[in-house]
Amino acid sequence: MELAEYGTDAIQLVTDPSRRAMLRDVGELSALLGAAVGRHLYLDITGLSNHVWPAILKVARATQFQIQVMYVEPRDYAYSASPRENVFFDLSELISGISPIPQFSNLREPDEEEVSLIPLLGFEGARFKHLLEDIQPESGNVNPVVGVPGFRAEYPFFTYQGNQMPLKDSGAWQDIRFAKANCPFSLYYCLQDIVADYTDDWFFKIGLIGTKPHALGAVLYCLQHEERVELIYDHTIRKADRSTGQSTCLVYPVSEFLDRMAGA
Repeated sequence: MELAEYGTDAIQLVTDPSRRAMLRDVGELSALLGAAVGRHLYLDITGLSNHVWPAILKVARATQFQIQVMYVEPRDYAYSASPRENVFFDLSELISGISPIPQFSNLREPDEEEVSLIPLLGFEGARFKHLLEDIQPESGNVNPVVGVPGFRAEYPFFTYQGNQMPLKDSGAWQDIRFAKANCPFSLYYCLQDIVADYTDDWFFKIGLIGTKPHALGAVLYCLQHEERVELIYDHTIRKADRSTGQSTCLVYPVSEFLDRMAGA
């Protein structure tokens, strides 16, 4: 079963475009997943936007699919044709606006002084800056996560340089955490450590602006701790040729991991 994005709020079957499902409609997503053969789901998130695949994953988990998630690392990112200070790669056209991920919004209205922003950083400092301006967290309540080790040895340095100004301006450079860039489970445990530093009345907004595996780790964490977490995304318009080639293909045993965490 091959799925494709339809607009900004729906997905459809590639083989039958008339079969569509709204991302916020659990019933429609369940019906669409019903077209899958058997109860095993291999979900390839490589080409899907970060506001699309989390809803599919959540509904598949709730309907008892055995889920494995696939991701293929890009071989190369496209360098900017007109580089600017601390901008190395040509990845996004623009930012459409920040909002919760479908199926992962939270109706809780916490005290603004008890909200921590956790941005999962990529190369684009403008995206981090936009999150800071939109959420406006209190000083000291920003906990960025950088992918270390990166897909390549030099990528963490690009991340630091690309986010240099917002890290400096917010003072968040003092609170950076690290998680392996291609490992969602490393990110999951990193989030556990961050949350453990706060009291139980704190609320966390996690910005999915970094690697896809980090975004997957945030989704897995939110599935286990929905009452205290909200996933947010800035809905970037991605450049058509932002990356080239394929590198490592990774397969993550999501259901097995979640079952283990639920029993921990």
